[in-house]
Amino acid sequence: MAQWYCMSGGVRYGPVEQDALSQWLAEGRINSSDLVWREGLGEWAPAAQFPELQQAPLNPVATGPAYNPTAPRRRPGGLTALAVLNFVFGGLGVLSTIIGVISWLVLRSMMESHEAGMHDLATAFDKAGLTLGHLVVTSVLRLISSAVLIAAGAGYLKMTRTGYILGHVYAGLALINILVNLAVTPGLEGFLGAIGELIYPIITIALLNTVFKKCFT
Repeated sequence: MAQWYCMSGGVRYGPVEQDALSQWLAEGRINSSDLVWREGLGEWAPAAQFPELQQAPLNPVATGPAYNPTAPRRRPGGLTALAVLNFVFGGLGVLSTIIGVISWLVLRSMMESHEAGMHDLATAFDKAGLTLGHLVVTSVLRLISSAVLIAAGAGYLKMTRTGYILGHVYAGLALINILVNLAVTPGLEGFLGAIGELIYPIITIALLNTVFKKCFT
């Protein structure tokens, strides 16, 4: 029999058998307006839309802790750890971007004044593509991806669908940022840097779609 999930009072419960969910409705423990979902359905929908849930089971099921809609689901420890990593990496991303922008502006100012024979270094920067335009694009991308990463971490803690979506958005933004950096820094150095930056987005996508996928159903 299909396993059902229920969203009641802002808390998601499940998986539970259809008979158990029908019994909750019959007992008034959840309302017909509460959203429910099972595998095979595209979207969450009110319980009232499913006639099979409106009939109380002939043999009432046990209502112990496993079927108690007053007890929220437990969050896996691994998902909590992933959320903490999001907060750490997101915070470091914001901090490193700010430091990088300030350092670039200070160094560029020194180059333009040609202090200590830095004219050749300024020319090298221009040839490498380290321009103000590149700085703005990469900085904006990093700040946005860092903010999304932190927001996704908050979603992981609450096990919301928004957290799941934001985790994928972060991975997409990280990929775009990597492609921009590769365009500016081609060759082996840029390739090795890209591999390093891809590790966490790949791990995030893999975990969200395997180990923790049921947490966001």
